[in-house]
Amino acid sequence: MTSSQPQGAPREQDSAVTLVLNTDVARIGDKDPEGVKTASLSASETDASDAAAPAAKTTNLEFALILLGLAMAVFLASLDQTIVSVAIPAVAKEFKSLDEIAWIGAAFFLTSTAFIPTYGKLADIFGRKPVFLLAVGVFEIGSIMCGASTSMKMLIISRAIAGLGGGGIFSLAIIIISDLVPLKDRAKYQGLIAACFGLASVAGPLLGGLFTDKLSWRWNFYINGPLGAVTIVVAMFILKLPHTGGDWRESFARVDFLGTTVLVAGVITFLIPIQGGGTLYEWNSPTVISLFIVGAVLLIAFVLIELRVAKVLSETG
Repeated sequence: MTSSQPQGAPREQDSAVTLVLNTDVARIGDKDPEGVKTASLSASETDASDAAAPAAKTTNLEFALILLGLAMAVFLASLDQTIVSVAIPAVAKEFKSLDEIAWIGAAFFLTSTAFIPTYGKLADIFGRKPVFLLAVGVFEIGSIMCGASTSMKMLIISRAIAGLGGGGIFSLAIIIISDLVPLKDRAKYQGLIAACFGLASVAGPLLGGLFTDKLSWRWNFYINGPLGAVTIVVAMFILKLPHTGGDWRESFARVDFLGTTVLVAGVITFLIPIQGGGTLYEWNSPTVISLFIVGAVLLIAFVLIELRVAKVLSETG
């Protein structure tokens, strides 16, 4: 009897502890039925759940209108690249500048490609909605200027302005979809936005030929006005996204404007001799050789600038 008491005491103590724990768990479950389940989630599962959740809440109708507006904006920016090809002969005939027609497409692609990273950074600083509206607005202004052009040089400059806005439309549309849609559904909706490129590649030549033959080549650009206005209205009154925080001055100073400018200048100095060599200038002329040298120097400078920027960003986090 004396030896069994010490062995039985720990068992009774363990049973008491177990009873207390079970009682506490039961009390938690009575107050919050999900409390036990929530407490069992690991930190990684919670983080994954937060990452998969959309940042902004919208109704089904609002989301459908936003998706339609984004798709229309991307379609117009893509259409602007394919609809012009049919109108180039009419443009060259009117302006009598056959040797400069290559710049109609090159000017758009040059600015649209070079400023895509800048749009992404500006969206982080000022928010997606105002930067998206800025991109659509610049694209609309450039398109109207293209339609109202009175010379080939004005048309080329207008195409560069339209490209400056068009480059931000697609990238910001993808970013906005990521803000509105959970992670598991993003690929589906981003695929719908990307499909606008395929639709524009088919519809562009057909619409371009129709406008050029029946109306005027200028309507290939004017058509962007009313359709783009729909996107602007949807973005202004229906699109609701959280405002960004932080010091915008400090963030704005981190935008790589110098690198973008040097890249554009370097590409332009390469394109001029490539487009004009053999027609406007001899291939061995001082102008062509000098431009190639300047372009090479600018592109090397661009690489050095980006290396410095990457180092600064890695140090500041």
